[in-house]
Amino acid sequence: MKIAAIQIAAFFFVALTPYASLIAFPLYVMANLLLGPASILALLVTSRQVGNSLDFPKAGFAHSMFQTWYWSNVALATPCIAVALYCCVSGLQRGEHIVVRRETRELNGGAGRVDLLLGHSKKDANPNKTKTLLAFILFDPNRSYEKTDFSGGDGPEVSATNINLQTPGASTFGYGSIWNRTSDLLEIQGREFARKNGNVFLILQTDSYPCDIIQLSETCDAAGIDQVIEFAKEQCEKIGETRLRQLRDTR
Repeated sequence: MKIAAIQIAAFFFVALTPYASLIAFPLYVMANLLLGPASILALLVTSRQVGNSLDFPKAGFAHSMFQTWYWSNVALATPCIAVALYCCVSGLQRGEHIVVRRETRELNGGAGRVDLLLGHSKKDANPNKTKTLLAFILFDPNRSYEKTDFSGGDGPEVSATNINLQTPGASTFGYGSIWNRTSDLLEIQGREFARKNGNVFLILQTDSYPCDIIQLSETCDAAGIDQVIEFAKEQCEKIGETRLRQLRDTR
């Protein structure tokens, strides 16, 4: 009964996860076409009649072959289970883009922070490749902050990111953002942006305004913070934005 349950589970997980099937399904078929009949035949040949039932040997070549067949099915089912769970989690998010994880890093010892939303788009040729979907670079070249407050997360349709840098009893600096993944529009500090026009946003402190929000016009598909920061610096040079020249990474 246990063997049958494993076989059925392995079959359904392979059948229902097409990306895993590219590797798992051929191995699954091979294991069952070759090991399955051979294992059953070997057990039947080495079994003996005890009353009204067959007694199978607990050791020997036949038993080892049967165990190999059994665990090969378990091994094939395990990665398929992982892929199936990932698909279930991704399926909870609506819209063109799926957020898989977030990364963050402090900048200049407390003068700023970078936040990435990483994942993939449904039209990507390789949906297993993780890329930057949205990047926020919060930076104040003239101050350093002691505390960071973060709130937000990724719901079925909306991704929220709220950052506030604080120095107790003194200045604060931050932003609040909401990304609607269905419309692909963002609202940052009450201003609306279309992500298709650029997915990297600079939130820079100034003396005359609470902050400048700059949407870089090119799309960055990098998969890490270092590459996003270099991308932002290059784009800032093109548009004559000099404040990021003072930016260095604090790992």
